[in-house]
Amino acid sequence: MCRTSFNFLFIFLGLYVFSACQSDTKQFVETLPPLPDSVTMTVSNQVQFLNEQIERSEKTKNTENTAHYYYKRAALYLSSGKENIALDDVEKAISLDSTKSKYYFALAQAHEQRNEPQKVLEAAQKAIDLGFTDLELYRLYAYSAFTQKKWSESLNAFEEIANRTGEKTETLYYQGMIWNKKNDTTKAISFLRQAIQKDSTYIPAYTEIIKTYNRSELPKNAWKEAQIAFQKMNSNYSKKIVSTSDNKIRSQLSLEYGNTWLNLNKRDSSIVWYRKAIRQDSTLDEAALQVGIYMFERKYYPQAEYYFKKVIQQKPSQKTANYLLGFLYEYKLFEPQDKLKRFQMAENYFKTAYKKDSLNSDYRESLVRIERKIEREKYKLTPEYAEQMRRIRLKEQQRQDSIGRLILSNPIF
Repeated sequence: MCRTSFNFLFIFLGLYVFSACQSDTKQFVETLPPLPDSVTMTVSNQVQFLNEQIERSEKTKNTENTAHYYYKRAALYLSSGKENIALDDVEKAISLDSTKSKYYFALAQAHEQRNEPQKVLEAAQKAIDLGFTDLELYRLYAYSAFTQKKWSESLNAFEEIANRTGEKTETLYYQGMIWNKKNDTTKAISFLRQAIQKDSTYIPAYTEIIKTYNRSELPKNAWKEAQIAFQKMNSNYSKKIVSTSDNKIRSQLSLEYGNTWLNLNKRDSSIVWYRKAIRQDSTLDEAALQVGIYMFERKYYPQAEYYFKKVIQQKPSQKTANYLLGFLYEYKLFEPQDKLKRFQMAENYFKTAYKKDSLNSDYRESLVRIERKIEREKYKLTPEYAEQMRRIRLKEQQRQDSIGRLILSNPIF
């Protein structure tokens, strides 16, 4: 959901940054030639124009103008999805003039496109400190703080957005999630209910309420909430084409409904919904883990392997999936046929699980055990082992020959 909001933010990124100078608290000296009309010129032509202006202003050592043109060129690159080049330009602009709040806003946007949330927060905070008050900055700050689990900072930013715009639904939803993270379920559900009051078809709010009830061990409440959510979702989505983001919303609801059935001790029903959630969103590692454990317990080992590997694709260090995969390769799976390779694969999974939880005795014992087995398999490849086996076979052959001679020489036989 957080990423969806980011994508929406950048639809109008380029046009916004170009106009952002109006939000700055300091007036820019009006000595700059006008930029070419962006409607009639291609991005490459605009960049070429800015290249010329940068070169000219650098020759005259007009650092303020040069910084401004670097900023403008960064805006073009940001709107074209070239965040790495944009970052370089906006950093140059800041190095020449660190008093412009809009430069730090552009810096935050560049870091957001590069998926660097901590740096987004730092740049956004600097822009706010310098007086940049536009709502898009607060949205960027709020979502990034949420991603970084800085609940108080995120909550304050969302409250600022709500107070200034009246945009309540999504803001109330995030406020509810934040209070959940702060372990205040009463406030969480209150904000989520308010979000639903603003938009009765806002499925993420229902999903978060269901999650809250599940974690509070109130599965019957969760089940009742789910029925309302499915009713709203089916009536809403029947009227439009389902997009990728819609499928992600549906998958989260299916996941929590699976958790609800699990809490109601209806394991088979929960698996139905976990698998449905995975079909809707193949990246749902939580659902894949539950299905993998279910398959493991019922001795459907190849299927368990499949789901555990889906978990590790999303979370390489997930300890349970790694441990059970190690167990499968040690005891239950026979591909690859080379036993040493299987044991080495098991060892890698056990190591990952042990690194994640070094206090778990099962992980430690499994790692020690598989290391001994690997050592044994490696010994089998040595000349010494081959000679030992040759001698054992020779002794066995001699024993058989001795028995044969005894039989032939004894009249009883």
